[in-house]
Amino acid sequence: MKRCTLILSFLVVCTFSFAQTPTLQQKLYYTCKVWGFVKYFHSNVSTCGVNWDSVLVSVLPSIESAATSGAFNDALDTMLAAAGPMALSTTYFNYTWKIGQAWNTTANRGRVKDVHLNISHLVLPLT
Repeated sequence: MKRCTLILSFLVVCTFSFAQTPTLQQKLYYTCKVWGFVKYFHSNVSTCGVNWDSVLVSVLPSIESAATSGAFNDALDTMLAAAGPMALSTTYFNYTWKIGQAWNTTANRGRVKDVHLNISHLVLPLT
């Protein structure tokens, strides 16, 4: 019983020690995910207020040299800080969805129901 407990505790310690050091591929993967999301959805970056490509190039050495997940998070935080504050919207989306209502009913009236697909010319005969 002591032996099983010792092996189990050793495996748990090893698992947690390896989980704290992200690989270079993992760091680059998450950096690209954050960079792409901010590029298209941050108000200051998407309106070309910040040269987001140069921010990525300048922060890549610190991301590559980050040895722990805490240092990696700090490097991502400096990249996000370069984007600046996010502007808040002053308007709201005032479309109310009614149950059972289809989207764009006036533009597609009669088009959706009258679709007939003729795919007989696409099927190749088996020889």
